[in-house]
Amino acid sequence: MNLYRTATLLLLGLMFLQCSQSKRVTYLPGETGSGATAQSPTAAELTQQYGEVPGVMLNYERTLEHVITSGFLPHAAKWRYFELHRRNYLVLDPKDATLGTFSFNLERGDTFKVANLFVRQPDGQTKTFTADDFQAKVHADGSTTYKFAYPGLIQGTVIDEQIEVFRANPFKNPPLYHDVPLQFAIPCKRVIFSYAYPDWWKIKVKEVAENQRLDFKVQHNSAGNKRILRYEQTDVPAVIEEPMSPWFKEKALYAELMVTELKVGDTFYKAPRHWEAMGNDLRAGVHRNRATFSSRVARVALKVTKGLDDPAAKLDAIVTYVQEQVDPTGGDVGNFAKILAEKRGNPFMNTALTMEMLRHVGINSEFLMIHSAADGHFDTNFISSGQFTFPALRVKLERKLYFVLPYIQGMPIDHLPQPLQGQHALIADQSGRARIVKIPEGNLAENGEQESLDLVLREDGVVEVAERKVLRGSRAVSARAELGDLSEEERETRLRDWITFNDGAPTQVEVKVVDLADHKKPLQIKLTYQIDNALVVTPEEVLFRPSGLFRALRELSVKTDVAERRSDVVVPYDLMMEKTVSLTYPEHWRLVEPPQAVSLSNQFGEVKAAVDAAPGSFSMARRISLNKTRQDKRSFGALLELAGAGRADLATLVFEKGTAP
Repeated sequence: MNLYRTATLLLLGLMFLQCSQSKRVTYLPGETGSGATAQSPTAAELTQQYGEVPGVMLNYERTLEHVITSGFLPHAAKWRYFELHRRNYLVLDPKDATLGTFSFNLERGDTFKVANLFVRQPDGQTKTFTADDFQAKVHADGSTTYKFAYPGLIQGTVIDEQIEVFRANPFKNPPLYHDVPLQFAIPCKRVIFSYAYPDWWKIKVKEVAENQRLDFKVQHNSAGNKRILRYEQTDVPAVIEEPMSPWFKEKALYAELMVTELKVGDTFYKAPRHWEAMGNDLRAGVHRNRATFSSRVARVALKVTKGLDDPAAKLDAIVTYVQEQVDPTGGDVGNFAKILAEKRGNPFMNTALTMEMLRHVGINSEFLMIHSAADGHFDTNFISSGQFTFPALRVKLERKLYFVLPYIQGMPIDHLPQPLQGQHALIADQSGRARIVKIPEGNLAENGEQESLDLVLREDGVVEVAERKVLRGSRAVSARAELGDLSEEERETRLRDWITFNDGAPTQVEVKVVDLADHKKPLQIKLTYQIDNALVVTPEEVLFRPSGLFRALRELSVKTDVAERRSDVVVPYDLMMEKTVSLTYPEHWRLVEPPQAVSLSNQFGEVKAAVDAAPGSFSMARRISLNKTRQDKRSFGALLELAGAGRADLATLVFEKGTAP
């Protein structure tokens, strides 16, 4: 009997062991990858096929795999996680910094199991580099960035990067949500993405557009108790950065998926099936950090708003205080009182802290998490916090609705970043209900830009330029974000890109920024410089190349061939712009065909331009109103004409020279 019982237990144990294991089934090709590159197309063949591109991805392979091993008892089960990265590309432009550098970010708790970089030159010589050759930089969150600059690249060099990442204990940082880009800045001949998971788990794939998902194939490996989700695509075009275009995830391929049910030994997890359940978790997270036995939050809130009667002024004072005094990158330090004491937190907790401070001064607010347009399509059936990346507060005061982000320094209370406007949000309101709401379009603040250019055209061929830009609303917020953390030297270098003469060679550049730190005021940028190559002076005439002089949008300073436009055209928000250009030149010069007054409207908005001419001077005042819209790529020419970047606005100005007095 004992022998029979022992055999039965052994058999049951073996059955449990077999059913609760999910063996590893995916691996890198190893050193054979370097030899395989010998069959790569030549640089000449790829240039003929793809034109002027810095390189071509021959193979991109990304595999994520969950592996479960078990003992005789459920609690002895082990969960391991592997990521395989293979990037195999041919270099066409050796000067391209992106292709010439390997960069990889390793999360805390992850290690390299394999890290091999194979470099094969056109003559067949091959070098191999490993993790020992990488430069490492450890970040505050415990992650590490590894970099390596490839030596001796020439046209036709083939690089084969093979990386295997291992996470020994996924319980500490469960890899249950994945977001994988599948389209790149260079064309790719073949893309493969695989997701291997135990066949008793459940997963869900997010839509990439309304009722549209990637065409995954599902394979079942019965020997390994594994399901493998596989996506493969050939001849994937490059994602081109174009002005006024959609976000990456609105126009490119990507895979977004999550684990909804898992079982590892005696550990079981099931993801929320309804937004209400996720909202309950959100509400609990907001309120669990109240400092019950501390009055610090109330004292600070009352001190910050002392002497203020207007609720909007109190809101602004508290939001500004948290933005400026509490570091949003400090991590989860504990309750609200401790956050205030140590002056550090994270975006979620800083927002919850602001909500609590507002409560102490009599202002009710609602906590929400907002989806960003940069995260692509919002899938209402993909119940995941990964779709919401921006915590915010909704505050209603005197019929005005404010959406505030207390963790972004300098963000005004009357401004909401454009990617969040018109998007979905998860809100946990005062009554305890959790639901999905839609954020309104637009801002309380007006988006605008005023620009004036005064030019002096000299007889020696030099053009003196004084530019002044006044930015409001989204334009000011974007500029402050771009310039705020730079040193004076870095800021001057960056602002050279703002110079209107994009074809000129500016010299004697002077830069002045006014009210950069005061987000309650418009941002002013002043630029003075000289251009030495915009005038061609002959005995009979003078030729002046405007080179963007009348263009009203900086975004359109990038030269784009209308016929080669690939993306839809996006005007991200309603915008009012005014631009005045004044030319002063010797009175004996006569402008032969001055630019004409303009009145034009189309699907993007309208523009009106008035001109004024006198001996020795010419000016044009242009007023343009753009509407938030998304149009087909074929309409790009219409936007260029409206914004003053059309052919007529770029024509050379001709002056006839009379007799000098």
